[in-house]
Amino acid sequence: MSQGIIRRFVLPFAAAAIVLYLAAVVVVSLRSHQEVVPRGKPLPFCGFYIDCHLSATVDSMNITPGLGGGLRYVVYMRFANSASRATLTAVNLSAVLMDEQGYRLPPVAERFGHPAAIPKEIELGPKASASVVLIFRSLNPLVEPKLWLTEGAPVERFLEKLLIGDSESLLHPRVLMAVK
Repeated sequence: MSQGIIRRFVLPFAAAAIVLYLAAVVVVSLRSHQEVVPRGKPLPFCGFYIDCHLSATVDSMNITPGLGGGLRYVVYMRFANSASRATLTAVNLSAVLMDEQGYRLPPVAERFGHPAAIPKEIELGPKASASVVLIFRSLNPLVEPKLWLTEGAPVERFLEKLLIGDSESLLHPRVLMAVK
């Protein structure tokens, strides 16, 4: 191909395709609405590869008095791998407990020897699952608390922002998990 053909046809076509794709991402994201996954129902982590074998489920939540005042929200979760042959790893996990009033609580490591507030990765063999307990502290009662949970390596999270219809795509409302 000559330079003239590339400049005249290929580059404008590629630029137009990119602009149309990004416009579609924005339109689909703005038309979507916030979703709340009911307790007991799995939240799939599809990722950039559109491979939805990893999931997380909120099993239950207990609210107890906190040491020194306040409340402890203890969320019991299960991570699962539905793949038949592959070992998969949930990586770079992040969790925030939020409520209707705008409170946002990160999980805490509550006692000495507790390795972390949330594991950074969970490796799951084929058809395996693992239980995780998340603890959140609040001085005030939360109104309709919900969990915002994300997973994925930084590069994958960036690429998901560019996928049409992905729950992590640009301008898409968060997908939250009911804990009650």
